[in-house]
Amino acid sequence: MSMLNHYSKIYLRNARVLLVVPNIQLNAQMKKDFSEYGMPEELLYMFIKGSDGRSKCPVWITNRDWMNEHFDVMPKDFDVVIVDECHQLKKGNNCCKLISSLETPMKIGLTGTLPEEKYDEWNVKGILGPVVYDKEVHEMQNAGHIAQIKIKCVRFDISNRPRFKYETPEEFKTAHVDEYEFIEASEVINSAIVKLATKLPGNTLILFNHTSHGMAMMNILEKTHDHEHNFFVNGSTELAIREDVRTLLEESDSNIAIANSACFSTGINIKNISNIILSAGGKATVRTIQSLGRGLRLKEGKTHLNLIDISVNMKYSMSHFAKREDIYKNIYNKTINTSDIKKIIINA
Repeated sequence: MSMLNHYSKIYLRNARVLLVVPNIQLNAQMKKDFSEYGMPEELLYMFIKGSDGRSKCPVWITNRDWMNEHFDVMPKDFDVVIVDECHQLKKGNNCCKLISSLETPMKIGLTGTLPEEKYDEWNVKGILGPVVYDKEVHEMQNAGHIAQIKIKCVRFDISNRPRFKYETPEEFKTAHVDEYEFIEASEVINSAIVKLATKLPGNTLILFNHTSHGMAMMNILEKTHDHEHNFFVNGSTELAIREDVRTLLEESDSNIAIANSACFSTGINIKNISNIILSAGGKATVRTIQSLGRGLRLKEGKTHLNLIDISVNMKYSMSHFAKREDIYKNIYNKTINTSDIKKIIINA
């Protein structure tokens, strides 16, 4: 961000810039971030609901959904296009065509993770150009630009875990779904996750993948913890409420936020996060890295993020954990030893 702010002071006064962010929540956050870094608000224009596309401001901030729906009324004479979280420009995404159609000599993409699929990676590079600057996460940590990470692995050993029977190839294709539905519906497992969260110092973010799982943990949390410090965010949560949650997490401690990883995994700026719990972590590299990025931002007095990785002694949960082990080793230079995994025996 400091680079963009410096660039704006030198060049952007005489140019028109389009900054494309992933979603509407990041519109307001990005404008606020620019203002905090010293950029005058009169230079910034939010191309969102209620905008007519007639502003003469040099810097436009929009999100991909709004851009898709209102591309016809948006000017096309931008000198610079900056795409934040550009790893999401995957093949078949309509926004790719729109950005490609903008006749500008300078297109810049910013991301912490390129897509895992080669076709998607080539698509990003085809639209924005080759990678011109790359920095490893552990290098930035060692340089003090982002927080260090302490990984604590918790494995629930279910003594009477179910054995799912599959008789056809089609049934085998959805075997992981049955397993995760069982895990996410387990009141014993969810209670253990919530209990763990309530004992952690500082602000804690519990990330879930499915709303039913998040609601199950929230219901348990509401029965056992001070309501004033509990927050729930999923896809239907209004933008204003999401911003209120983000602000409260930044300005106070001892809060627990249970959030959908799709809402709080990419780009959300919350420096005051001490702990992240992956309640049902998958195996996707991009989602895992983006999720942990919510807690790696620095603030005064913060040196590290506590990551609590949850797994269960079942086939797919174990294999997905093995994938995350590779991520921790390759990205964060952290090796997980068997002795490092805390095992909790439960009857689910």
